Amino acid sequence: MNETYQHLWDDSKEYLQLRYQLLKTELVKNLGKLIGLAALLLLGALTCAGILLYLGAALATAIAPYTGGMAIALCITAGVLALTVGLLFALRKPLFIGPVTRAVARILSLDRRLLADKAQAGLESDIERQQKVVEAQGQLCKIRIQTQLQQGTARMGWTILLSLIKRLLFR
Repeated sequence: MNETYQHLWDDSKEYLQLRYQLLKTELVKNLGKLIGLAALLLLGALTCAGILLYLGAALATAIAPYTGGMAIALCITAGVLALTVGLLFALRKPLFIGPVTRAVARILSLDRRLLADKAQAGLESDIERQQKVVEAQGQLCKIRIQTQLQQGTARMGWTILLSLIKRLLFR
C-alpha cells in the first residue's frame, strides 16, 4: 500500500513538472508574440510620423505660392495635421483599440479558432509541437494518477472492510 502512494506521489510530481513546463512554453510563445506586436506598433507609429512630416512639408511648399508665403502655408498644413490627429483620436476605438485588443487576445490564445486554423494548415511551430507533446504527457500522467487512485481506493476499501470484520469477529 505504501508503494501505491509512492507511485502516486511520483506521478503527481511528474504531472506538476509537465504542467510547469507547459506554462513556461506558453509564456515564451505569448511573450515573444506580444513583444513582436509592440515593436511592430512602435515601428508603424514612427513611420507614420515621418511620412506625415514629409507630406506636411510638401503640402506647405505646394500651397506657399497661393497663400502669400511659407509661414501661412505651414500654419495651414499644421491645422490640417491637427484635424487629422483629432479625427484619429475620435476614431481610436474602432481603428486602434479594438484591433489591438483582438490581436492580444489571439496571442494569449483566448481565440482558440486561430490555433485550430493553424493546425489544419500545417503551420505549427516547434513551440506549438512541444506544447502538444507536453500536454499529451500530462494527460497520460493524469490518467495514471487517476488509475492509481482508483486502485488505491479499492485496496483501501478492502483493507478497511477486512479490519472492521476482524474487529467484529475477534472482540
